[in-house]
Amino acid sequence: MANQQSIPTSSGSLIPSHALLAASIFASTASLTGLRYLFATYTDAFPLPTVLDILLRFLPETTPTSEYVQLVHDAWKRQLGSPAALEGEDAEVVANVTALSEKRARKKLQTLHLNASPAADNDEADALTAWFLGRARYIDRRTGLISLSHQLCTTSVADSSFPPSAVRQWAASVVAPCEMLIYTDGADLSLEEFEKMPSGPAVRLILASADVHNVASRVRGSVVPYLANRLSEDRAVLWEWIVQRGQRNELAIVRALCEGWEDGENSVMAFMRACYACPSASPATIDNIHAIVKLLSSRVPETRGPQASVAAPGSPLSDTAVLTAPNASALHLLELLTTSASLTKLNLAQVLAIRQDVMKQSPLLLQIVKAEGWMSRDDTAWRRTRDHIHWLQNKSLVLSSLSDDEVESTILSGMLSAGRFGLAKELYVLSAHRTLSPDQVEKSVLAAFSEFYDNATSGNRTRGGMKQADTALSLIATSKTPEASRARKLLDATHSLAAYNLVLQPGVPVMPVQIRLYPAPVGLIEKVLDSNREAYKNADKLMRVVNDLIEGTGREMLDATALEAQVVRMCIEAALTSDDFDTAYNLCSDRLLPAARASAKQDIKDNAWLACYQAGRYQDADVSRRLKVLSFAIEICPAAKLPEVLTAWRACETEWSRIPVASITTTPESRARVSTSVDLAKLAVEPPKTLLAAAAGATRAAKTLGRILGDDTPLPPTSSLLSASRAARSLGRSFASLQSSGRERSLSSGSHGPQHEGQDQGLMGLLSGLGRDRAGAGEEQAPAVPDIRGLAANALTSGLGWMLGADVSRQSREQER
Repeated sequence: MANQQSIPTSSGSLIPSHALLAASIFASTASLTGLRYLFATYTDAFPLPTVLDILLRFLPETTPTSEYVQLVHDAWKRQLGSPAALEGEDAEVVANVTALSEKRARKKLQTLHLNASPAADNDEADALTAWFLGRARYIDRRTGLISLSHQLCTTSVADSSFPPSAVRQWAASVVAPCEMLIYTDGADLSLEEFEKMPSGPAVRLILASADVHNVASRVRGSVVPYLANRLSEDRAVLWEWIVQRGQRNELAIVRALCEGWEDGENSVMAFMRACYACPSASPATIDNIHAIVKLLSSRVPETRGPQASVAAPGSPLSDTAVLTAPNASALHLLELLTTSASLTKLNLAQVLAIRQDVMKQSPLLLQIVKAEGWMSRDDTAWRRTRDHIHWLQNKSLVLSSLSDDEVESTILSGMLSAGRFGLAKELYVLSAHRTLSPDQVEKSVLAAFSEFYDNATSGNRTRGGMKQADTALSLIATSKTPEASRARKLLDATHSLAAYNLVLQPGVPVMPVQIRLYPAPVGLIEKVLDSNREAYKNADKLMRVVNDLIEGTGREMLDATALEAQVVRMCIEAALTSDDFDTAYNLCSDRLLPAARASAKQDIKDNAWLACYQAGRYQDADVSRRLKVLSFAIEICPAAKLPEVLTAWRACETEWSRIPVASITTTPESRARVSTSVDLAKLAVEPPKTLLAAAAGATRAAKTLGRILGDDTPLPPTSSLLSASRAARSLGRSFASLQSSGRERSLSSGSHGPQHEGQDQGLMGLLSGLGRDRAGAGEEQAPAVPDIRGLAANALTSGLGWMLGADVSRQSREQER
């Protein structure tokens, strides 16, 4: 500034230093008139960089931008014109400055650090752009009035190229979004802070408060301009945000954005990805996806691209680029999967995964059949569900890996479980176009039967789960397969048991499933007999129940005779417990004994002799019949049990010997003929039928005893059974001649002899015959008659006296005398 130019004014000429000082003062007081005068008058002292520097640094931040933007434009274009001379305060400012010495003026300028270097023409545009950006930041930093910053960059003048395009772009991409955040969202943010933010956080901040009403305007007005001033790869931030809306189940926002904004193929892919990412399958979600697909269909070519194969299951769908390709094929698949999602109540990702995984399709089918409320579906709803499943199988291919048989069997099973038997019969039994074979229908019916049976609380087939089980079986009433037969048997047996009081756990009613799982069906019969007093009278019914249970539960079938023997034995025990000896006796003689004699199986014989033994020990019964059943027991019991049975025999025979003769006759007429002087010889000639029956049993018992206990059979040391075995051999052969021998001896002794003599003669003759038989057989010499009498007595617990009504103990005393 050595050669400063003099500037003429009304107060004289200004040197450059005085002009620069005056300009800084005019700028600080916002005297735009004084600034224009100086800029126009002293052009050499005020190149564009200096003008911009003064306005940037000294012009008050709150100065309306419309008042100085035009001055900046005119200075840039050098169109300041010829302003009038300064007056008033402005002239006074110039006068005060000119009063300063040049040295002092230069010293003051040095403290201002003004940019006094001229700029090249090609740099002026950049300088102007930098000034606008700097001035806008300066205004926001000093005042926080970002609206003034925005106005600065957008104030229009007659020249459309001003402000420069870079300034306008910066205002739209930075200042406007930041202004929106501050004034609309209440963000505590400065322009410079926002400007320094990475693109990801900035976009998320802009869209943080977006909703269905403003999302499109925010993306159009803030996000897109913001990203336009960034690198191209930064645009991925917006696509990620859109996908995140889908992940957060905010498809309504995605739909609103799709309706109000589009940006070519990239946006199409982002919208499709958001649909696939949505975790919801609610009706609102499905509706939004359908709307998005419809909007996107108008933005892609109608012809299907090379990704058309994406609709086929098994395609490599892990690549989202294939799923979200902007073509008709991908959109068609999305539409199919969306409809599938609405039918299955699953989101798109789940539907897509199931479509590609064969192992997941069967569970999905079952899930659809037994969806919420499935038990209350009416026939119309079941038909609709069936149609939906067929669509999923054949159209969308979500269930394409399942066979028709599996699909229809699952549907049928669901119908049966829900009790829609009429519809099931119409579609799968009576229909002319049946989709399942009879065998497949039967399999489903039996599965439903098992479900109803196991969940039933009562065994009565007329109500509850058992009624449904019975109704289900009626669908295959004509089937003759073993499986169907077993189901009917199980149902019949369970229903029969329901008529009894059956308890497996105290205080808990027995349920059908407990019956089916009970380890031993025969054990249930035992419990029935224990808790039902007169159940033993229905042995045949109980036999049918246990047979049906065994067959119905698929257990190995026992020998029918052995099973019957076991059940009859239990009935005999129950009859004895109920003091019903007559029924027990009849079951022994009519059912058990014939079975035991006809079979060689030991378990049958064991049940028979044990029941007979228990009946023979029953005290309050006819002694002759007790002896008879004990004779049965002796005949068929194992050798190890003979001592025990013979002990009972001995006790019963002793009891018999004490019964008056008249009491053992069987008819009133015979009892009338018998008095205190009964003719025992006559009794020997014509023994009562009761006595003969008992004698016949004794004969068989004696034969068995002789057969079991041979001469070489080791016996207990304290037993006299060796003698008994020897006597038994002759006893079996000789007892047949009891009646004829008795008659002959009665005639020879006279019909009017004492009773005890006739008795002794008949018994002695029999025993003598026994001795002769043994001697004639070449055996050892028979003992004397009294000794033989004792031998017989020891052999069969008092011998044969009970058969003839004799008092053996009294006879022994007479023999001794």
